[in-house]
Amino acid sequence: MNKNQIKFTFNLPTIPDWEVENSHYIVEFVNNLINNELIKDFFTLTEIIITESLWDDVHTFLSKDNPLYEKELKIKGLLYAGKIESWNNQKILFFDVRYLGTEKGVEILAELFFSHAIGNRLKRPSVIDVTKSIRDVSEGLFYSILSENHLRNYIAQIFPNSILEYESTADFTYSFKRNIKSLHYTYQKDTNNFKFVKSVVEELNRFLKRTIRFRNDNLSCDQFLSEIESIISIIDSVNVYTDDHGEVFKASILSILNKCDFDFYDAHPGTGFKVKSGPKKLFPDLADTRQSIVCFLDILGFADLIEKYDHDDSSIILKNISAALDLAVSTAFDIQSKVGDEDFKEHFEYRMFSDCIVLSIPYIDFGADFKHNFYSLANAAISFQQSMMFYGFFVRGNISVGSYYSTPNMLFSGGLVKAYKNEGPTKYPIVSLSDEVLELLSKPSEYDGYLMDMRKLIVKHSFESKGHKVFINPIYTLLEQNQIISDLDININEAFKELGAKSDRNFFSGLLENLSQQYGGKSTNESVNDAILTMKGKVQGNINNFNYKIDDEQDLDIKAGFGKVLQKYEFLILLFDWLEGNKEDNRFEYLSLASKENADL
Repeated sequence: MNKNQIKFTFNLPTIPDWEVENSHYIVEFVNNLINNELIKDFFTLTEIIITESLWDDVHTFLSKDNPLYEKELKIKGLLYAGKIESWNNQKILFFDVRYLGTEKGVEILAELFFSHAIGNRLKRPSVIDVTKSIRDVSEGLFYSILSENHLRNYIAQIFPNSILEYESTADFTYSFKRNIKSLHYTYQKDTNNFKFVKSVVEELNRFLKRTIRFRNDNLSCDQFLSEIESIISIIDSVNVYTDDHGEVFKASILSILNKCDFDFYDAHPGTGFKVKSGPKKLFPDLADTRQSIVCFLDILGFADLIEKYDHDDSSIILKNISAALDLAVSTAFDIQSKVGDEDFKEHFEYRMFSDCIVLSIPYIDFGADFKHNFYSLANAAISFQQSMMFYGFFVRGNISVGSYYSTPNMLFSGGLVKAYKNEGPTKYPIVSLSDEVLELLSKPSEYDGYLMDMRKLIVKHSFESKGHKVFINPIYTLLEQNQIISDLDININEAFKELGAKSDRNFFSGLLENLSQQYGGKSTNESVNDAILTMKGKVQGNINNFNYKIDDEQDLDIKAGFGKVLQKYEFLILLFDWLEGNKEDNRFEYLSLASKENADL
């Protein structure tokens, strides 16, 4: 091949002098590369375009005379500086001029040439066909990885002093695990089998190629180490996929996929798979967020409580706060754990810092999983509301959805940020619901018939024109306990058990038993009435306290501030009276989310 067989184009409208000063060096370097003995017989590029707008030029090329072009270009990996594309018998390399002034950029250019030629030499398929057998998929992965291994060796010959960008393969392993987990969540949402398998195989191919390309003595691949070592041993010793080593290679591939929660098998024709457990339990060691339902609760007046405690030797505020939280946890977490709801037991989290309480549970976008977990979290939040009110403390909060990750030393959550921002506009001492939560609750599911009736769980008020006005009923578990247990007795069947009905029944039974113990072994109805009366008494006590403050205060601004706080507690009394059926109040209504129309906010 000589230099007349390849066309050079310099598309540099804003830096025309660059071509004059540097083009001859680039032409000479490229011609030396393409005449290399290793690749010259397999080089089929027709043109090289040096550009300052790489992705715009690639789009323009692919869309020219091609009205059906809708390709999404993905900028991934090391070769972000260049791209090889084919169309209408043309095979063109586009390369970003900004990288040609660096040693790394020149190395990337050489790598593109070798990658292109090796693919031709090995007749490597550009796409691994997942509609064929597992053996075919395995063979496609083998040649893809083998070409990457050759590329690694050839680049090392030309650039012997090249420094690997990564000290270990741990970063690739982390990205692979995170992306696989993300694909699991996506699949639960759209259940597109072909797209799912294709994406998984592409992600595995990318992980293996990057691991092979940048491997060194520090091979860090977590639970995939033995499989990676086996794959490396094979591609370092053979150049052709045969049955003998092919079976070992395939077994390593299937083992990696198995550890990613996939059971792959031949479906005749094509490849079938089963998801074993789902994304919630996948890679528990992975530092990554999960999509979760997150509740943020703010203990109101916390600074004043601390001030009172610090200046009053006889204060029992801290003792009561501790008792309230212990009671909340015992009803919201301990009881649920003991009765066998494995999902809640394993994934529910409770954290407290300063005046903030955070509750969370992950969910997947499949069936009724969101609604079931929302129901569990809402009842946990109600337990905290009731326990705090029982001891004379009040919380305001919001339930939102978003990312969530925590360790004993940190909390990293987009869902918490949303719930925190929504808590302020909630205004009254209630736990409001975000618009995203309401939208997810409104989506119909074929499993909805097996869920608890939520008609008395969610309330809407019209006291304000702005803010979050939809909230959970703070005494739902008390007022509805008889109906709840009746529904559970009626609906316990195999499908319902899978959704946690049995443990929900035990949860409320345990909660009521807890109440009975609190009130000296009284009957359920007596315990419920006493609990509500106690909470209302605490609310009324705050109302009386602020009325006294308003009467005694001379400063009009301070008096107005006390008045605003008073309104919040008066709101609670009105809400309790309406929920108990003592008074009609058209400013409250139960909100049914059986359809989107009923969630008109």
